Amino acid sequence: MNLKRILIFSAPALFLGVVVGYLCALWPLEIDTEVNILDLLDLLFTIGIALMIPVFVNRLLENRKVIKTILVDELKALLSTYQKIKNILRDTQFKGEITKLDKDHIQICLEEADLQIIAFEEQLTIAFPAKVLEIVKDLKLKSKIYYKFVTGGDLMSEHFLSVDSHFNFQHNVEYTKIDISLKTLIQKLYNF
Repeated sequence: MNLKRILIFSAPALFLGVVVGYLCALWPLEIDTEVNILDLLDLLFTIGIALMIPVFVNRLLENRKVIKTILVDELKALLSTYQKIKNILRDTQFKGEITKLDKDHIQICLEEADLQIIAFEEQLTIAFPAKVLEIVKDLKLKSKIYYKFVTGGDLMSEHFLSVDSHFNFQHNVEYTKIDISLKTLIQKLYNF
């Protein structure tokens, strides 16, 4: 395999060398021997900078893209956590009852969502410190409203035994608000 690779690269290089040698023999080049060494170093330095700038800019842009992808993945995981709560409530409506286990599962999902928001905030603080306050403030507010709706009403009481269509509709309204908020935030992150 290595011999084949050597032949593939050396044959065109040899051909190019023969062509350049032949052209130089036909038209001899006059080289100015009076060139200042500083001018030559300046030329080489300029060429080096011209070659290095695209490499550094590309690396910087690629790093920002990776960071944005990580942050977006965090928001998608948060969205998935809220989706679990929606699914639990939908399933309990179809079952006709909500158990303590279902309520505990909802509570665990809400705690998981809080931890995901904290993790997102920490990562955002590292990546985009100037944008943290405006982004996280809105996210925490929407999350707090959703949390209060789910835990602050009748749902978590012992006497709440079934999810009716009215409660499920109210939940879907609150869920849609946080869903839209998270999807809008994902779009904002892509535009940073």
